[in-house]
Order: sequence, then structure tokens, then C-alpha cells
Amino acid sequence: MKNSCRVISCAESIGRADHHVTLLLPYAQGALLETLHRDCAVLHTDYRDDGIALEVIIHPEQWPRLEPFVIPDEEV
Repeated sequence: MKNSCRVISCAESIGRADHHVTLLLPYAQGALLETLHRDCAVLHTDYRDDGIALEVIIHPEQWPRLEPFVIPDEEV
């Protein structure tokens, strides 16, 4: 395998990796909670004044739908 092929293969693998993140779902988006429990690994849930905070492991196919709710550098 040429080096350029290995780099592309590695980059594709990284793009498919699970994401361990903290999300903040507004209560208006509460329907996504069922999706998270069904399709992702919910590690912790906290009902706060500003929404539902969740520590989750998101699988790549769910990432585009849930990325807007990611809270960088926050622990639940």
C-alpha cells in the first residue's frame, strides 16, 4: 500500500470514530433524548434549568444530527 493510500485510509477511520462528548439539549428538543438512548451510549444525564445535559458516546452516523448540541469542555 502506498503512503498516500495509508493516509487516506487512516483519515477515513478517524472520521468514523465514536465521539465522547457532553451535549446540552434544549427541552424543546427533548424528542432527541429517545434517539440518544436508542442509538448512542448515554453515560450520564442531568436535568438543568437551561436544558438536558448528557454525557454520551455518539456513533458516527448520529454525529451530524447531534454535533450542534455539543458543549465543549464541560463535565456533566
